[in-house]
Amino acid sequence: MEAHANPHANYKVSFESVVLYIPDLMILENNEWYNDKILSIIGEYLMIRIADRKVHVFMPPETEMIRHAKGEEEVDMYFSMLEVHLKPVVAFIVNNNEDVTRANGGTHWSLLVFDRKTDDFYHFDSANNYNHAAAEALVEKTRWLVGQKDGTRKLISAKCLQQENGKDCGVYVANFLHALCEHQNVEDIGKMERIVLPRQAWRDLILSFGSFDPTWSANHLADQSFHFSRADTLEPEEDLLSIISSPFSLPLDLTDEDRVRLKDLRKTKIHKIWASDLEIATSLVDILFAYCYDQRVNQWETNCESGWTCSKLSPSLSYFVKFGSVKECLISSIRRSLTYPLYRNFSLSSQIINDVCHVISAGRTALLHILCDLHRIFIESGEFRYILNDLFITDYIFWIQSVPEDVLKTILKEIETEGIQKEDVGWDLEILETEARIEAVALDSDDEPDN
Repeated sequence: MEAHANPHANYKVSFESVVLYIPDLMILENNEWYNDKILSIIGEYLMIRIADRKVHVFMPPETEMIRHAKGEEEVDMYFSMLEVHLKPVVAFIVNNNEDVTRANGGTHWSLLVFDRKTDDFYHFDSANNYNHAAAEALVEKTRWLVGQKDGTRKLISAKCLQQENGKDCGVYVANFLHALCEHQNVEDIGKMERIVLPRQAWRDLILSFGSFDPTWSANHLADQSFHFSRADTLEPEEDLLSIISSPFSLPLDLTDEDRVRLKDLRKTKIHKIWASDLEIATSLVDILFAYCYDQRVNQWETNCESGWTCSKLSPSLSYFVKFGSVKECLISSIRRSLTYPLYRNFSLSSQIINDVCHVISAGRTALLHILCDLHRIFIESGEFRYILNDLFITDYIFWIQSVPEDVLKTILKEIETEGIQKEDVGWDLEILETEARIEAVALDSDDEPDN
């Protein structure tokens, strides 16, 4: 278990590779519908601490990748190294999201379980089998992965507890999974007569992974979140001011390491791309934004946190979003830069946009170098980020070598003409900053001695 402070985010909780931030914690405080990250941290805990890895649990992001894969070969390419065909029980946390380009899509969670003892798949759904179609699609993609002997066996819709409202499906899945992991017995789920671990129990468990008092309220968490971004705006440190004013110094020439990487990549198969060049270029913008942020704040060098920063700040790499315009892409990138990393400052974000323009205007070779460097970063940074190379970066490396120059010029022109302002971000930044200045003035006046 990891329960430590990360310089990139204040007040977080983490377990293994799953990290929750303030927006996720607010879900726990407000008794809202569980998102994929909350179920992932619960799944990791149950798999490792309760089941001692005798049950393998596929977390929501992995399950979505499998369900929307083109076939069993693609599933095998990404997940065969897990060797789940050797596990007695394999579980999948299932969502009914049908649009992979939509962040936080879907409306319902359920649990799919493969039991090697019976060679059957069982679907436990707390809403009258609402996710049956999604579970069936998942079964067809995972028969070979889990090592099912008889590939003709049908999915079994198992009897289980039913939820009483529209938002507790995640709580039920967590309880189903807990019952499964305790004794690795699929039948235990169907024998449940009530929810053993309610929302409060999961909240307390998750907050115990963090370094702050779990009795803090949602208001405390929200106040702390704004406190840090406000401090970077009203009282920026010398380091931050130096970072913002630093001249663009990013190396843009191909290195010998880049050339070796390109030579090795030519042995790989190029996947057919189903998007237009402009759509692909638009997603590249947010990837470049994340990379340029990391480079600028680290004095134009990579470090051990670069993989986290690049993958977290890029909307495309974080949740496979598809933008309708360059403006949407820039706004989303700025929002993430004001939420997650160490320095959260609108002037810094605006400077990063200028850096992106500088990179694109430098031409194809500069972009190729950056993509090669990202490829290296995701391989070396751990936490399975190499998958981002398989999903994005490798194809981008081939794409950038053949894309028409007009596409890059069009994207560059759109970035230069957008001129994103604070009001475009949609978070009432100017109002919040004004209120903070008024508060600061009031505090200063209180400190003055009475005459």
